[in-house]
Amino acid sequence: HAATVELSVSEENLLDVKVTNETGHKLPSGYPEGRRIWINMKAYDLETAEVYESGRYNFETAELDKDGTEKIYQIKPGIGSNIAGVVNLPVGPSFHFVLNNEIFSDNRIPPRGFTNANFEAIQSPPVNYSYADDQYWDNTIYALPFEPEFVEVTLLYQTTSKEYVEFLRDENVTNDAGQVFYDLWVQHGKSAPEVMNHVTWSKEGYPLLKWTGDVDGDWNNGNNWEQDLAPGAGNNVIIPSGLANYPSVTAASCACSFLIMESGAQLTVPAGTDLTVYGGLVLRDGRDGMASLLEFGNLTVEGFIDCQMQLNEDRWHYFSPPLAGPLANSFYGIYFYSYNPATGSWVNIVNENTSLQSGTGYKAWTYNYDHGVKIASFTGDGAEMHSGDYDLPVVNAPDNSNYSFVGNPYLSAVDWDHPSWVKTGIGASVYVWDGVQYITWNGSVGDLPEGIIPSMQGFFVSDDGSTPDPVLTVSNQARVHGMDPYKKSDHSMALQLRVEGNGYYDNTFICFSKEATPEFDSNLDAYKIMGLDEAPQMFTMAGDEMARINTMPMTLSDCSMPLEFIAPVQEQYTLSLMGQKNFSH
Repeated sequence: HAATVELSVSEENLLDVKVTNETGHKLPSGYPEGRRIWINMKAYDLETAEVYESGRYNFETAELDKDGTEKIYQIKPGIGSNIAGVVNLPVGPSFHFVLNNEIFSDNRIPPRGFTNANFEAIQSPPVNYSYADDQYWDNTIYALPFEPEFVEVTLLYQTTSKEYVEFLRDENVTNDAGQVFYDLWVQHGKSAPEVMNHVTWSKEGYPLLKWTGDVDGDWNNGNNWEQDLAPGAGNNVIIPSGLANYPSVTAASCACSFLIMESGAQLTVPAGTDLTVYGGLVLRDGRDGMASLLEFGNLTVEGFIDCQMQLNEDRWHYFSPPLAGPLANSFYGIYFYSYNPATGSWVNIVNENTSLQSGTGYKAWTYNYDHGVKIASFTGDGAEMHSGDYDLPVVNAPDNSNYSFVGNPYLSAVDWDHPSWVKTGIGASVYVWDGVQYITWNGSVGDLPEGIIPSMQGFFVSDDGSTPDPVLTVSNQARVHGMDPYKKSDHSMALQLRVEGNGYYDNTFICFSKEATPEFDSNLDAYKIMGLDEAPQMFTMAGDEMARINTMPMTLSDCSMPLEFIAPVQEQYTLSLMGQKNFSH
């Protein structure tokens, strides 16, 4: 490690994080613009599921939260007062590499052998920060708002910040090199920070075990845990993200105290096994998606459950509560709606004490300038967690395109194609909002990947008009962690058309089947539901209906259909055709 990290917590709930430079140079070193190291600290109050975090980084927006508690190690060169008037730039830190003539701050940790006199002599002293001679470490004190049961600290390193990349993009006016650089930065992960070190601290009596999956997915194998010990009833457990193997309970009786599943983490409780969580169960959401929990055996949570959902700014989020009876207060102060199938309209929810209905879809929006990224939490006790088969509230509303807005009630994804679903009077297609369009899947074709409906996802279905009392029941057996690498589209006679322009896209699909008719076939086709106003819209006509998936009869010797296109603005649009290889000449 280039740096080691040590933690201690005082009786006054003061957390001391000591970072030691193990290199032969300042930490960090090298080209200064955009390069930085910072401390991400999370303290947990397990009794209340409260998490206190400093140095939080949003991997989707590439933004580092700066609330005054963050510790960032970096150097800030800039424009001095002696040249500011000449170059017509304000005094202060800047990214103008050639023009910068003054260091405004430098808190980088010096190496062993450091003396202030020697570093002053080489023009590299600390600025607006202080280190004693022979000091090659730094201590940061955090005043925690509660007595923590455990703390985890991650030291993160980033080569290029979003602020620097945007500066290069916006300041380059001679050619498109700045935009090219920005686009490459986006395509290659936005210079996601690297983990330099990660350490944890546990309160006495609250031993913490962290899953590694070094051997396999066996929960009971101690070699799969960082401390080489499988959990017992007195252990707190963290399951992180980004691993090759995730735990599966493998015994008839397993237990832990508190269980925290980080964003993207997975846990499976197979049939015939038992897991008891005596404290609390926390499932987090973030850059790697929601944590995923499959329960086919017996999972008992004797304490609380806290299910978190990240709402990114400036877009609609469609969701469904994973617990019974939560209130709308997690969404208080932002735009929050339910859907009325009888009128085909959205209804604004303004009462924060409104009870959210299980299996029902809702949508929420948060603005960047007002709220930014928001974490909504669904909290309750263990008995309120959804498991088993579940009836979703569908209705027959023929005057309003037959749509019902329902939701995945589980803490895992579900497979729309699983044979355990009961779909009486329900059309074959499912409709999921992706932020731009309603992506679709009809059981074999579409752009909802493999028909997998994400955890807590709200989605639309349509009734087929065959019964006044349609039924949609999702089975616990349809639950999955994500896409199946072995499951592929099985429709060999399908074309996909894609249009791109104005920064957005749309898809439409044309298929052929012996079971199809020239009209709209609810067992094969998907309606076109309009997406963002700013996005292009494309569809074909199945009889009198706008279709996103249009299946035509194979008996037709000559087939043609209208392709409808709506351009939101006047500009150049690109139309692509895929799937031609499925057809013989």
